[in-house]
Amino acid sequence: MVESQREDHERPFLMGKMRFANGNEKVAVEVKCWVRFPNGKLKSLLNVPNVTLPPELDVVKPLIPAYTFKGSEPAGSYEAGGRLACPITLDYFSTDIETFTFTP
Repeated sequence: MVESQREDHERPFLMGKMRFANGNEKVAVEVKCWVRFPNGKLKSLLNVPNVTLPPELDVVKPLIPAYTFKGSEPAGSYEAGGRLACPITLDYFSTDIETFTFTP
């Protein structure tokens, strides 16, 4: 996920994308995306409890916009994250966390 600014000078927002890639067999996953504020507060952006990825899948899906800043958020270091996990055991298949700085 990356921080971006709209060309028309509206509020800044997060744009994200997730790559789903799978091997020879279908697999069930839980999909989660979130943003962590400088004060530790978490905001869920996506929570899909059971998605089946077909065999040989390799696709990038956009999350546009994943979060639009309202202007009341604190300045500081943020984290945007995404995770694929087993829906039964919650073991992680993949986790990606990007850190960025927001200044209102």
